[in-house]
Amino acid sequence: MKRGPVRPIGKAVPGPLDARSLLAQAAAAERAGRAAEAEECCRRAHALTPDAFSTNHALGTALLSREDAAAALPFLARAVALDPGHAVARLNLGAACRRLALYDQAIGETRRARILAPNLAETHFNLGATLDERRIAGADRAEHYEAESAYRVALALKPGYVKALYNLAQSLIGRSESAAALGPIERACAIDPALGVLHSARATALRLQERMDDAAAAYRRAVMLDPSHAPTLFNFGNLHLAVANPAGAADWYGLALALRPDDPEYRWNHALALLSAGQYAQGWRAYEWRWRWPGFSEPSRSWAAPAWEGTGLGKRTILLHAEQGLGDTIQFIRYAPQVRRRCGRVVLQCQPELIRLLQGYPGIDALVRNGEALPAHDAHAPLLSLPRIFHTELETIPPPLASAAARPAFDLPLSGKALRIGIAWAGNPKHGKDRQRSVEPGRFAALAALPGIQLYSLQVGPRAPELAAIPGRDAIVDLAPRLTDFADAAAAIDALDLVIAVDTAIAHLAGTLGRETWILLSYAPDWRWLTQRDDTPWYPSVRLFRQRAPGDWDDVFARVAAALTARMAERAQTG
Repeated sequence: MKRGPVRPIGKAVPGPLDARSLLAQAAAAERAGRAAEAEECCRRAHALTPDAFSTNHALGTALLSREDAAAALPFLARAVALDPGHAVARLNLGAACRRLALYDQAIGETRRARILAPNLAETHFNLGATLDERRIAGADRAEHYEAESAYRVALALKPGYVKALYNLAQSLIGRSESAAALGPIERACAIDPALGVLHSARATALRLQERMDDAAAAYRRAVMLDPSHAPTLFNFGNLHLAVANPAGAADWYGLALALRPDDPEYRWNHALALLSAGQYAQGWRAYEWRWRWPGFSEPSRSWAAPAWEGTGLGKRTILLHAEQGLGDTIQFIRYAPQVRRRCGRVVLQCQPELIRLLQGYPGIDALVRNGEALPAHDAHAPLLSLPRIFHTELETIPPPLASAAARPAFDLPLSGKALRIGIAWAGNPKHGKDRQRSVEPGRFAALAALPGIQLYSLQVGPRAPELAAIPGRDAIVDLAPRLTDFADAAAAIDALDLVIAVDTAIAHLAGTLGRETWILLSYAPDWRWLTQRDDTPWYPSVRLFRQRAPGDWDDVFARVAAALTARMAERAQTG
């Protein structure tokens, strides 16, 4: 007997169907993973009964599952209007609002859903997720704790809820509680060991605890399970940067950028890795992405004048403006003479603490404090864009230049014939790596005890009072009360034989002045110090003392003490 054509399973049967049958077909198609067919069935059902709760909710949910929150929103809103007490409809409406970054509306709908269905774990999870997303998006709200509480309630109702375990771990990591995050994320990995994103989160928690080998193994597992997950590739790059392997970091960032080429944070970290590895041509170009990254320390500014790209301006005026820290301004002001050769007048806007120091600086015609009204200008350039504009390579870094303005002599008490050494143990406490790069001032006590040495504290700012806690503090002269700005600090450094400091503006100032300077660096320091060298092309008079293991300042100070002892022995021989 001849058989008719076989109808594909799950395809809609031709002929008149009521809305209920179409919704049943949609549900079956959704369960089978045929999302497009499910949406089509829902649309046909909605066309038959456009004012029914069931068809509006089903179509909105189908669109939401296909990541079309904008299309889903009106149908879900209509469903809620038709049945205000339906918890799942409100939950889905909140989810659509969240995906559209309508966070306040999303939180309101999700809170109402939670009231209607307090025993539904998803209401608590969605509330936590929305609070987290609103916080991450930049809202000024301390919502870590409420989000964490919501995840914990969701887990109490549904203990194996992997998404809640993952989000709880991420929330704890966001509060710098990486050790506490390990528990929930390891439970999630045990429940769903094939989900790469879970191993990626576990790796990040381990990395933040400085368990680098364990973190690397977890990242490799995550990459093996999901090689196209950009955050995993990015965070593996962060690990390489943290273990002083910037070339490896740049490779991983490159893989992440292949998937997310317009992510400003990825571009920013890629720039730091390239610069740390000495790949300046590519690094300076990538560094321009700093202005697009919301996490950058400097707010984006609007300029009436165009950005300068190095073309000659004739007799016109350019505005150079400082950015980031005091040390950055001191380091990159060296480009001013080159800028001056291509224009008629150079105005520098900078931090007030540097105004007196930079008076008379080569290539600078006028100085303006940050926050003051700007004079008329024809172009502008941020200081840290100048290396890119001048195509700076390691071999072409311009030498540091001190101001031509005369500084008054600085009288150092207790100097005698001792080796006069200035010290600084801390930088800007707001710096993201302050914990790694600053040291406890008590570490200088052993140096103060060496014969023939006199220490002078150049430490200013909120950590200057810590000098009082140093053992043998009376052996160290505190110059801070006399240092009202960096011009005073420069005068003091002129009177010293040596400066020993962590990576801070004082170190940059001493290097710029050509004073012999020993800079104490963490294991993975800032990009400008490169890697695996004890000198720097930025400052010929500087010697670098790097940590040989993360956090090991004991070895650094032991080597400094040995170098000082050798220096004193040589000094004694030469008289």
